[in-house]
Formats: sequence, C-alpha cells, structure tokens
Amino acid sequence: MGTWQLVEILADPGDGSGTYTPVDSNKMIVFDNNGRFSSNGAICSFAAAVNENVEGTYEI
Repeated sequence: MGTWQLVEILADPGDGSGTYTPVDSNKMIVFDNNGRFSSNGAICSFAAAVNENVEGTYEI
C-alpha cells in the first residue's frame, strides 16, 4: 500500500481552530498489501520522536 512519513502535527486547543505545524521527523509507517503495518514510532502519540518499533494489523 505504501510508506508514509510524518511531516506535520495538528495543534488544536480543542475548539477546532487548530493548525498543522511542520515537524522534522523520521517517523514512518509502512502499510503492506496483506493487512499489516509497521512503524518506527508510536502511532497514537503526538510526538515526532522515533523511539520504538510498532507492528499491527488493519482492515479496509
């Protein structure tokens, strides 16, 4: 399916007025054609840090 790199993070104070801010990050997520993904950072985190390997599955 493809490889995606984190390039922006949404900063929103909770009222919907948020804006996307560019980040300098090597965080990547790879989706394969067999319903699996892998990432070099936590995918549910707002951090741009690359600090752990994460794997899982997805469905479309």
